[in-house]
Amino acid sequence: MLDVETKLGDAVKHFWRVRAQQHKRQGSKTGVKDAGKREPEKYPSG
Repeated sequence: MLDVETKLGDAVKHFWRVRAQQHKRQGSKTGVKDAGKREPEKYPSG
């Protein structure tokens, strides 16, 4: 395997590991999970 492929694989593993940790932590203080700021005026549903 090329060194680039090894580094890419490590980066992908790191990304998913951090993402899982953030998911577990989100809402731990407030009990509310943040869905991100949504502005209905800018993103109409219809």
